[in-house]
Amino acid sequence: MQNKMSLNDNSNELLKVLIQNRKDPINWIKNSVKIQHPAHGILPFKLYDFQEKIIKLFLAKHFIITLKSRQVGLSTLTQALCLWSAMHYANFNVLILSTGQRNAASFLYKIRQMYENLPNNEWKLPLDVDNRQTLIFSNGSKIVAIPATRNSSLGESINLLVIDEAAFIDRVEDVYQAAYPTLSRAFKSSKGKPYGIIVISTPNGISGTGKWYYEMYQGAIYKNNKYVPLKIHWSQVNEYDNDWYLDQCSQLNWNYRSIAAELELSFVSSGNTFIPGQILDTIGVIEPLQKTYDDKLWIFNKPEEGEVYVAGVDVAYGDRKDSSVMQILNARSLEQVAEYESNTIKPDEFANVIIDLSKMYNNCLVNIERNAVGKVLIDKILDKTAGFSINLYRDISKNELNLSYGDNPSFKSNIGTLVTGISRDVILANMYNILLDKYTEALDTMMSEEDEKTSAKQKFQSIMENKKESAVKKFGIIKSERLLHQMLGFVVDEHGRAEGIKDDLVFAWSHALYCWTKSKTMLLKNVSSIFNIKENKIDEIEMLKFMKNNSRSNIWQNIDVFKLADDLEELEEENLQKEKVNNNSSSSEKNTSVGNIYKAFFGVW
Repeated sequence: MQNKMSLNDNSNELLKVLIQNRKDPINWIKNSVKIQHPAHGILPFKLYDFQEKIIKLFLAKHFIITLKSRQVGLSTLTQALCLWSAMHYANFNVLILSTGQRNAASFLYKIRQMYENLPNNEWKLPLDVDNRQTLIFSNGSKIVAIPATRNSSLGESINLLVIDEAAFIDRVEDVYQAAYPTLSRAFKSSKGKPYGIIVISTPNGISGTGKWYYEMYQGAIYKNNKYVPLKIHWSQVNEYDNDWYLDQCSQLNWNYRSIAAELELSFVSSGNTFIPGQILDTIGVIEPLQKTYDDKLWIFNKPEEGEVYVAGVDVAYGDRKDSSVMQILNARSLEQVAEYESNTIKPDEFANVIIDLSKMYNNCLVNIERNAVGKVLIDKILDKTAGFSINLYRDISKNELNLSYGDNPSFKSNIGTLVTGISRDVILANMYNILLDKYTEALDTMMSEEDEKTSAKQKFQSIMENKKESAVKKFGIIKSERLLHQMLGFVVDEHGRAEGIKDDLVFAWSHALYCWTKSKTMLLKNVSSIFNIKENKIDEIEMLKFMKNNSRSNIWQNIDVFKLADDLEELEEENLQKEKVNNNSSSSEKNTSVGNIYKAFFGVW
């Protein structure tokens, strides 16, 4: 009886351990898994913070796509995750697709090494099958590593799919489309088991073999697919320093395109990009300080009192084909401060977003592309604001003030920028020139493919030795990863026309830069306080003086600003009295000439 009780106690204890290991794979990996270190031999697998984060994200979100530098331990982490899944869940199927038989066998060999170095206890399940491409455990779980072909997964139900070095697999899209139906069946019947897809790769360009991976990663950034994008840079590994970096550069033969891709996470643009590849390859981006509006709004710098901002807008119909975008820049530095992007928002709702964000950023000057649906958007904004509290750019040589937009059809036709064949070239040329000016050092320091190896090495060492100076250029006016990805795909076709599969972010940004170029004399005055109505009488007079001095309109020539300030105050008091009598009255119903002058200035100046 006592032996029976001991046996039951032992079984209960083993069950507790199993449950705990299922709940906490991170702790199991740390305590049980050992890895082969190239310099120090067999060592316990000590996870980095980013590796623990990846495990948690996989268990919560199931679909992970990674953009990684070489030798950051991501494949090793995935191998440990595959082993944990197979050891702790019966009949769990793992499929690893790689670029060839040799790479597939190497991936599985490292899992086998982890298995062999597990503690010899009750939980080290026996292997029923062990060969170059398959491990089958006594609980019925299976890990298979094979070259990626369209027939790789047909007929198999898969719980976990790993696509290793996805950007280097030929016809990977066909492989993925063939595998997904078998995965979806397993996902629906997982019953508490972990499941999902992990895509691992360094970048390999935006076309050819690397196109599918580039588009999938880009789709993850835009939330157009179910994947969570994860970027792992070599600097996140504590042991790696500048000496390690230079050693890796040497191993890559000092080829800047290889270094940009395998170490700096650049998709390395093709030769026909609108912006020179040497510049795009050296642009660094940052994580937003904040993501709001369901992650559609990325904020890089919060609005600062007294600062001046300019915005560009490209609008779509909200049918998922194109995106509605608002780019907001600091008018002094031209750095991105905020970026809004959505492919589902309708023009009416987008108008509210523009109004809110323009107010948030100190009544920034807003340039809207007024082609097609842009005209609808402008109407929506004017209807919602009646011309008040929104500073809309007009693409005309003289910013004449109109007394009433409702009575003058040409009023609305002046708002924003009309994109024609000619103006499109001008807008893009302006963007090109500004980028060249801000990132010109990239062309001076990065070598061409024809440079001699010694010269290339010297240039890279110079970059590393002068890191502070080069960082100013590398992390410049572009902050957004979404924008940089569209820049990489913004290419010139055989007819000399620049466009991308997705280029809404690029054009909204171009409109902001164009507006800045045309209006910088006005913008760089201290206007942020001018466009915010002050309660103080002196501030209001200063505001009216600013209006008179900076407007080209004849309306202002014979106006006494002190008398106008008194008239405006009297008008405001009159409207307040009306509101007390009739709550339905609106300040937008002011119909005096003074009110219209005030309205016209704030609405369109």
